[in-house]
Amino acid sequence: MKLRKVIVSVTVFLAVVIVVAAAVIAHFAKPFVVDQLEKNLKVKTRVDQIRFGFPLSITLVKLELGDFASFERISVFPSLWGIFAGKIVLNKVDVIRPVITIVRSPDGSIAIPQPAQKGNGPAVVIAGFSMSDGVVTFIDKTVSDPGYALVLESVNIDISRASVFPGSQKILCAVSAKAGDVKNKSSGVLTFSGWMDFVPKD
Repeated sequence: MKLRKVIVSVTVFLAVVIVVAAAVIAHFAKPFVVDQLEKNLKVKTRVDQIRFGFPLSITLVKLELGDFASFERISVFPSLWGIFAGKIVLNKVDVIRPVITIVRSPDGSIAIPQPAQKGNGPAVVIAGFSMSDGVVTFIDKTVSDPGYALVLESVNIDISRASVFPGSQKILCAVSAKAGDVKNKSSGVLTFSGWMDFVPKD
């Protein structure tokens, strides 16, 4: 019984230490993450909270990227094995309730924040991606002055790769959404599911 109590006490103590350490790291990580996103994407960024999970996950809560997008939550699940292979491998990226606005200017250009190029960094491999309850608005200002707006609501995406190794990039993809024409208030349902294979060129 004494040994059992000792084990329980040690387990509880370690759990408290891990929780406190994660809270401290998250507190100091927040300004760093915001600064890096603003420098790389060139947009005003806001993050309400950063959480670290066990065994290894990072979650950004209420992320805002200027007027381009806002996210209720984004969670990434990195793989430690990828580091030994010289890659950044993300086992899964979960995006919850994103609201994205894409605007096509009268000159035909589309402004979408893109990471700044900084030499040859490690390869990034995303093994799985999911989006839940998203809203994507596309505004085309080449058609008229206020712009023609097409809205995709209830966007749900689930993508998983068959393998993270080089070679054939076979993925299983499932997509569903409700499409609406804001001006005419017409709507429809878009669905797709199946395997897709992207074979690298020689």
